[in-house]
Amino acid sequence: MLAQITAISVFKMVIMIAFGFIFTKTGLITPAVNDGVTKVLMNVFCPLAMLCSFVREFDPAQARSLLIMLGLSFVFFVVMIFLAKVTIKDTVPDYETIRMTFAYSNAGFFGIPLMQSIFGSDGVLYESMFMMMFMSFVWSHGLMLMSGVKKMTKAALMKIILSPNIIAAFIGLVIFVCSIKIPDVIFSPINSLGNCMTPVCMVVSGHIIAMADFKKVLRDKRVYIYTALRLLILPLFSVALALAFSGHVERTVLVCFVMASACPVGAMIPIFCNACGKDSNLASGLFGFSTLVCLATLPAIAALYEALSAML
Repeated sequence: MLAQITAISVFKMVIMIAFGFIFTKTGLITPAVNDGVTKVLMNVFCPLAMLCSFVREFDPAQARSLLIMLGLSFVFFVVMIFLAKVTIKDTVPDYETIRMTFAYSNAGFFGIPLMQSIFGSDGVLYESMFMMMFMSFVWSHGLMLMSGVKKMTKAALMKIILSPNIIAAFIGLVIFVCSIKIPDVIFSPINSLGNCMTPVCMVVSGHIIAMADFKKVLRDKRVYIYTALRLLILPLFSVALALAFSGHVERTVLVCFVMASACPVGAMIPIFCNACGKDSNLASGLFGFSTLVCLATLPAIAALYEALSAML
């Protein structure tokens, strides 16, 4: 059932991605337009969707689930960073980019819309905890890895603290814990903007795919190897970790965790490559190719988790 729901949700997202692809090929969306839309998406739509998911009555059981999701996410990032370090040596070409693909999936642009489609606001709520860990690690470990800086800088720390997603999650937690009621005249327009997240995320993804040079991408054997690793091999750790908590933790939490870890290569990686003066061709190729392939692998991972959890 989970695999079927995931497949249907992914198919809906494919249609929206196709529109982004078409808009780009017909000139309706240019790189400059996409840059502006992406900034609005990352700084407005995604944070508002996260914030709105916390607007609910305080529930001790759900608060426990949020903490568990936060803990699972922390373990996932620590293990993935360690595996990347011991597996991909410094002598490997583009080792920084490849190591980034181990830990940093597209949980924001792809995972949150997917969980919103499957579980509604509950899905966004739990994915928000994953994104808190994501933003904390990507602006610390990720930035140091890509820039070659060995120490955490004050600027990087401020990037984490002042990230719109982190701010939205913290404000949302206060609203949730204190059971603060937001007047409908305020909540309704904010929620409407947050609901723009899924279609805009998919249109942006379609633009990035349309801009990728797939003739060049498909000639690079590394794209196949690291896409398989990102989408099929590494999520097995998350499946195993989720199964260890099966029966003790709310199922929605575990599914959200598994799906977030099984998302394609993160959109932040090409951005970091450009910002740090690295070659972004491999990162962009991995992002575009893994986004297409995940349309098949996400339902497969969902089916695997569903089958194994049913056996416990």
